[in-house]
Amino acid sequence: MKKVLGYVGDFLLVLVVIIAIAITFISLKSDDRGISNIGGYMPFNIQTASMEPTIKTGDLIITQEADFDSLEVGDIISFLSKEQDTVIIKTHRITSVNNENGIKSYVTKGDNNDAEDDTAVVEADFVGKYNGKRIGHLGSVLSFLQSRVGFFIFIIIPLFALFIYQLYKFIVTIIEEKKKDLVASIKAEQTEKEKKSE
Repeated sequence: MKKVLGYVGDFLLVLVVIIAIAITFISLKSDDRGISNIGGYMPFNIQTASMEPTIKTGDLIITQEADFDSLEVGDIISFLSKEQDTVIIKTHRITSVNNENGIKSYVTKGDNNDAEDDTAVVEADFVGKYNGKRIGHLGSVLSFLQSRVGFFIFIIIPLFALFIYQLYKFIVTIIEEKKKDLVASIKAEQTEKEKKSE
């Protein structure tokens, strides 16, 4: 039973460390616009229902770097958009292409929205193209884990608890080794006494 608990503890420790490293890497690996970019791939948490049923609220999607001029009607893209003096990242579908004086821009719309977006997407605001890969609900989980409260509850506290457990195991091992040495020493003394008495 002790061995099983030891294996479980080791597994949990490795798992928490891997999650902590992944979250830290995603948070720190960002481009000049503050967007997490890992080798041209950008994970995003979908926070609205504007693209349902294609993409659902809370999904984690992967957006990939792409050539702005190669985009077509029907492509789903992520782009910077300003709403109430705050810059956010939207992920909507291209509905039409504008080409004025050789400058391209794309009109977009959420699949679940009634109207197209107010502003066409220009190259400076383009982030990437959705590559069709998504994981349901993982976006919400990652967002919470990246928050201070989530990181503290699910990363710091478990790491601290597992550290204490590993320290406890280490101390118990040392005590057991000392007990074995003591028992061996006592037996050796008894054997020596028996030899002398003979």
